[in-house]
Amino acid sequence: MDKKSRRIRRREFLNTLLALSAGSLVAGCDWGEKSVSGKKKVHLMTHPSIYFTETTGNDLQNIPALKKAIEQGHARQLWQAMLAETTAELGRPPLVPSSMCSGRDKSQAEAENRDYVICLAAGQRLLRGSLIHLLTGDPAFLELVLAQLAALFDTNQWPEWRDKSHQSMGYPADLRTGMLSQDVALVYDWLYAVLTPDQRQFILDGLDRCGIQPYLASLKMDPFWARDKNNWMTCIVGGLGIAGMALGDDHPQARDLVDYSMEKMTSYLEIYGDEGEFNESVAYANATIYPIAFFE
Repeated sequence: MDKKSRRIRRREFLNTLLALSAGSLVAGCDWGEKSVSGKKKVHLMTHPSIYFTETTGNDLQNIPALKKAIEQGHARQLWQAMLAETTAELGRPPLVPSSMCSGRDKSQAEAENRDYVICLAAGQRLLRGSLIHLLTGDPAFLELVLAQLAALFDTNQWPEWRDKSHQSMGYPADLRTGMLSQDVALVYDWLYAVLTPDQRQFILDGLDRCGIQPYLASLKMDPFWARDKNNWMTCIVGGLGIAGMALGDDHPQARDLVDYSMEKMTSYLEIYGDEGEFNESVAYANATIYPIAFFE
């Protein structure tokens, strides 16, 4: 069989990806069943449900397997690096728009901008701390996560989840809204079992105010990123879609977030060519992680 005959054509790839993604969404999100009256029977989904689960029994990775995997090989190296980086953050103040961090331009910190670098750093601190707490049970990492969440929800520290350079567009939500909404919702899903009811409500309220409602308000304005198939769509629409999956029954508009994002993200897949090429420059190739994260 020659190289050309081994290639997977675009349509075959898309159909396969959609089939797998549909299975992942069904396995990962329990939305409840409808009663005879048509009203939804409210019940909580099982957490965690995004990317891994607490126990075995479905196609997702599970926490016991993760604990075993980090004992050796490349996974152990990654784990040790993540643990070292996050341990060094213990006791440090939460990241805010004026914070300096690795790879950040000093001018962005001086302007107190919510740029890509600081939003990525804040989100990664949340995700690393949450995962480490799940696998170790060390309360110090939970405290790190809660402190960063409190800062993100505090309008005196984070006035909004939007880049200053995007304010002139007029939409309440932008790329930063998508990034932070996704990460905060994953924290909610991953740490659900160890959070108190008040802490869960604190996260739900903060995420709704800072991320979900600005996003929904933007959709009413017919933003370009809900129509143009590029990284803005996958980051914002995809990010809020993942947030909806993570929140499940706990947020009244989560189902709407998921349904809307599924339509848009499925349509986005059509931009990929037969060889995997897409409609943005090579410099944006890493943005492909957004649809992968969504359909995973």
